[in-house]
Amino acid sequence: MAKCGTTFLWDQLVNRTDKVNYYSKKELGYLSVGSDYEKYLGLFDEQKAGRVFLDATPQYGEFYREFSANAKEALKGQDAQVIFCFRDPVARAFSHYRHDLSTHFWTSMMGDYSFHNEGALRKYLCPYSEMVKSLQNAFGAENVHGFTFKQSKSTLPPSVLKMLGLPKSWKLDLDTNPALGGGVPRVVYDEKRATVLEQDGVLYSLPAKALLICSNRWTMLYPNYPASLAEKFLRHSASWTKEFDRATLGQAWTVIQKDYDATLDALGMPADELKKDGLIPYKGEMRMNDDVLAKLQKIGPVSNIAKQIYKDDAAGEPWTSGNENLPDQAITLPGQTGKIVRAFLTGDLKTRAFELRRTIEQFGPIRIYLTPYIVMQISLGNLDEVIRILELKKHAPRFIDKAKIKTVLDRKSNDLDPKKVDRVRDLAKLD
Repeated sequence: MAKCGTTFLWDQLVNRTDKVNYYSKKELGYLSVGSDYEKYLGLFDEQKAGRVFLDATPQYGEFYREFSANAKEALKGQDAQVIFCFRDPVARAFSHYRHDLSTHFWTSMMGDYSFHNEGALRKYLCPYSEMVKSLQNAFGAENVHGFTFKQSKSTLPPSVLKMLGLPKSWKLDLDTNPALGGGVPRVVYDEKRATVLEQDGVLYSLPAKALLICSNRWTMLYPNYPASLAEKFLRHSASWTKEFDRATLGQAWTVIQKDYDATLDALGMPADELKKDGLIPYKGEMRMNDDVLAKLQKIGPVSNIAKQIYKDDAAGEPWTSGNENLPDQAITLPGQTGKIVRAFLTGDLKTRAFELRRTIEQFGPIRIYLTPYIVMQISLGNLDEVIRILELKKHAPRFIDKAKIKTVLDRKSNDLDPKKVDRVRDLAKLD
C-alpha cells in the first residue's frame, strides 16, 4: 500500500545489498495490466544471474484483484515471495491524501479535494483483508508476509532473507528515510499587495501578483500570475484537510478494526488495537527552497522588530503601528486595526475618518469599519464620499449595518441633497 514503507524497503534492498535486479524508477506496475512473463522481465534495467527480481509497486494494492490474477499467471512455476506493506489504515489513508496534495498539486487544486469528500474517502480508505486473501490465493499463504514498522521493526521474514541470499542477522537500517511524508502545500497570492513570509526567523516579501506554491518536494514562484486562476487555487486549497480527528469516524471504527484484525490474523501477526481518537496533526508550513528565497526581497530577522519594540518602550517613545511612514500599498492590516483603536480613543474626528478610509480602501469592506465610516460621513453631510466608497466597494451592502445607516440617513435627510440621498439608498440597498 502507498505510504507504508515500499520505497524504504526498495531503497534498502537496492542500495544496501547486491542481491536484486530492479527497475530504476522503482514502480513497474506491469502486473496490474499484463501477465506476459517475458515482457515483464524485459522491463527491468538489468537481469544479472543469481539475483532476485524486485518489483516495488504500491499501486498493486489499489488493483489487487487484477494484480493477483496477472501475477498468478505470469509467475506460475517461479519462486515468488510477497511482502505486503501496510499500517494503521486511517493514518495510511490520510498520509496518502496529503502525499497526493503535495505531489499532484496541479490536479488537486482544480476542485474540492477535502479528505472528508466521499470521493476522497473512497479513494484513500482501503480495507486490507480481501487483499491478503487475494495475494495468498495467488502466491500461497506461506509466501505472503506482512510488514509494518510497528511490528516488523528492522527484520525481514526468514524466507525472504533466504531467497535473497542474505544472512539471518541482516537488519534494515531504520535511521534512513528516502520517502518523506507528504504535507499540505502552501499557496500564497495577492493581486494588489506584497505578502510578508517567514522562514527560519527571517522575513521575506512576496511581490504582488506573484504566485508561490510550496510542497514537501519543491517550491515554485510565478511572477505576474493571472489573478482569476490564482484565486481559484486559493479557494480550493482552503478546503484541504490539514489535520484529521480520528473520532470523526465514530462507529465506523468497529468495521475498520474488524478488517484489521482479520488482516493480521491471516498474516500470522499479533493483534493490534487501532487508536480511535486523537488528531493526526498538521505538519506545519511547507518550506521555501533557497532558489526561491534568493528571488524574494529580504526584509530582515523577526528578532530585529521585537527588539526595537522593547527599545522604543524603554526610551519612552510614543506608540507606533509600523505604518506611520509607509505608502498605502505597504501598510499592514494589523497595524491599521491598532491605529483605528488609538484614533477612536485619543484622536480627533479627522484622524478617525482618515484611518477608517485608508483601511477600507486598502483592505476592502471590513464589517466593523465600514458602517462607522459611512455613518460618520452622513453625519458630516459628506454624501459624495459615501457614494464614492459604495461605488468603489461593490460588495459593501453585504457588510454594513443597514438599519443603523438608514436611521442616520433618515434623520439627516432634510439637510441633504435628495438625489444624493436616493443614490446612497440605492447603492447601500437600503430599500
